[in-house]
Amino acid sequence: MTSLHQQPAFSDPVQTGEAVNADSGNRDTHLRTQKALLEEGSALQKYQRLVSGTNGIPGLLKYELITGLFGGLPGVLGLALRRFFYRFLFKKMGRGVIIGRHVTIRHPQRIELGDQVVIEDGVVLDAKGDAGDMVIEDQVFIGRGTILTCRSGPLRIEAGSSISSYCRIGSGRIGRKVLIAAYVYLITGGHRTDRWDMPVIDQPAEFKGGVEIGDGCWIGAFCGVMDGVRIGHNSLIGAHSLVTRDIPPYSIAVGVPAEVKRDRRAAQ
Repeated sequence: MTSLHQQPAFSDPVQTGEAVNADSGNRDTHLRTQKALLEEGSALQKYQRLVSGTNGIPGLLKYELITGLFGGLPGVLGLALRRFFYRFLFKKMGRGVIIGRHVTIRHPQRIELGDQVVIEDGVVLDAKGDAGDMVIEDQVFIGRGTILTCRSGPLRIEAGSSISSYCRIGSGRIGRKVLIAAYVYLITGGHRTDRWDMPVIDQPAEFKGGVEIGDGCWIGAFCGVMDGVRIGHNSLIGAHSLVTRDIPPYSIAVGVPAEVKRDRRAAQ
């Protein structure tokens, strides 16, 4: 009989025939980055795959010069120079865009910015991979320290939306005039846990299509929204809630897991 204190031996995923292809479009960002760093190739080739997204030396030099010279430049001069020169990096960049200091940009040729987009200091725009583009429409505000990534699928943030500081936003769709408070995590992707004899990190990744937030929603601070969840338009999600299933339009939902408390259209 196995002792209660005896740990099961983890089986080798290769020996069991269940190895996970880390290049899959559904693979977790950190694991795919880790694998790419361990692959054969020069440090320059790895940097191009993971960061600049360019295959040729001219494109790499352009990326390095523009981000190196202007990325950390302070004051109004820095804002003006980034507004002018960064348009040569992005797939598309509209008029009146404001980009703060120390913004990390990965694969900018797959990122589109509309008119009057504001990106505060320390934001990460990560579009590496081939799962889809990142599109940020007109008059969107991205707060300090927020991470946007579209490794599992495309990411679209529609016009007039505002994302506060230190959020993590993955693949999916954020509708028009959505308000997202600080420290919100829109979770896109996870891992299977069926095999108790195999580390979770070695089990197949899952992607359920990303998170969709309808027009006019307000997501409170410190909320999490699970992959595959749809939040209907004009809904309110209370702070510190975890949304694990779809929320109908015009709902007020709070709690862990989040429960619909009432319809906003109901009489007060």
